[in-house]
Amino acid sequence: MSDSGIIHDGPQDYRGPEEFCRFHDSLRAQFSNFKITPIISLAEGDLACVHWSCSMIHTAAQKPLQLTGTSVVRIENGRFAEAWQNWDAAHLHAQLA
Repeated sequence: MSDSGIIHDGPQDYRGPEEFCRFHDSLRAQFSNFKITPIISLAEGDLACVHWSCSMIHTAAQKPLQLTGTSVVRIENGRFAEAWQNWDAAHLHAQLA
């Protein structure tokens, strides 16, 4: 990720590598055993898009979870410059209820 890179994750934005690392560390603290599977991927010019599924374990509850999402990334000089991702948060929350 570039120093000026930004990830738009639903309503939340993460700017630069430091904020991304905090986002990543937060996910790893809550979930484990990630298995991310690409469903379909497309790329054109400086953009790449992947629709994916993910299985993981909620660490505190030791509960297996599944979700899907889509990520679009713009690459500049070989690094992530901007990314947009949406994932099925409602389904994730329903599985935890």
